[in-house]
Formats: sequence, C-alpha cells, structure tokens
Amino acid sequence: MTLDATTTHSSTPYHKGAQFRIRPHVPPEPFGGAYGPNPRPKVSVWPENVPVERVAFALQYPPLETAPPPSVTEHSFTITGTKTLRRVGIDQGGTHVVIGYLDQDKAVQYVAKIYDGLSYPFEDRDVGWDFMTLADSDYAVEAWAYKTMQPVPNVAGKIVPEYHGAWTFKRTVALGQDGFPGAGWTTKS
Repeated sequence: MTLDATTTHSSTPYHKGAQFRIRPHVPPEPFGGAYGPNPRPKVSVWPENVPVERVAFALQYPPLETAPPPSVTEHSFTITGTKTLRRVGIDQGGTHVVIGYLDQDKAVQYVAKIYDGLSYPFEDRDVGWDFMTLADSDYAVEAWAYKTMQPVPNVAGKIVPEYHGAWTFKRTVALGQDGFPGAGWTTKS
C-alpha cells in the first residue's frame, strides 16, 4: 500500500503487546519559532503537484542524527496500552502516547511518546514542514522541556511527569511498490 497524502498510516506497530529493543538517545536541539532555525533541508512533499511516497521519503530524509549517548544499555519495552495519536490542534496523526514496562518488570509502568514521522500529518502548510520535520521538531522541543524542568524544585513528578530520558529503537518498514527494498530506520520515543 502506498501511503500518500490521501491515506493514513493504519497498520501501526504501536499496539498492546508490541515489544521494542530500546537504547538511550541524545535528542536534537529544539528548533522552529523562537527555538532557532530548522536544521533539516526544506524539501517538497508535493514535487510537481504529485505527493511523494511516505516511506521512501522517510528513508531519504530520516530523523536528525545526533551525538551518540554516553551509554548504550539496551532494554526491552513492552506496550501495555495506548493513549492517543494526535498533534496539538490537528487530528490527523502525530505522536503516539503509549504505556508499557521495561524488561520483565511489569510493576513499574512508564508513559512513552513515540515521534514516528510516518504517523504525522503529511505536511504543515503554515510553516512548510514535511512530516519528518514535524516529528523531529516535536521530539526535540518536548525532550528539551522535560529535561529543563526536571531540576526545578517541586516540579518533577508533581507538575510534570518524571523524565527518564530519550530512547530510540529500530523499526522495520514495508515499502510500497516504488522499488525500494524493506529497511529499518530509527524512530524516537
């Protein structure tokens, strides 16, 4: 199935029981608006008025690369429930909010936000950003906000949830009939 501007990413891998091997990740610096310039290249998702194939586009313009984390400890994250799929002000997709546990410790449940560009609106025409840029920006700004608020007295765990860092995992995607082989790419959570 080709995922273009008129179709949605319906076969989400983020469902109850799904497991992912996660490892620490260093988020990009926040960008957009007052945060600073967009580090991603400006590319059209509508070249010659024909929408691009989403997965091929995501593979060509993957999430922003950042410095490697100081630790590469891997964990298993198992999803036990899903909450929402939405971008503020837009009901056409966005961040996946899921609940799950690490490794085999079912007693401690974590909330994770997964910024998968394939689940975002095709583009934000107000700012001219494609779905991969939207996902990177949301991830960068939110990770920065949580990290910044954690050391403030009476905030972490009270006004905002405790922040357990940024994590990433590899996801295998099945591509459409565009001639690209299947490949894995990194999604941030």
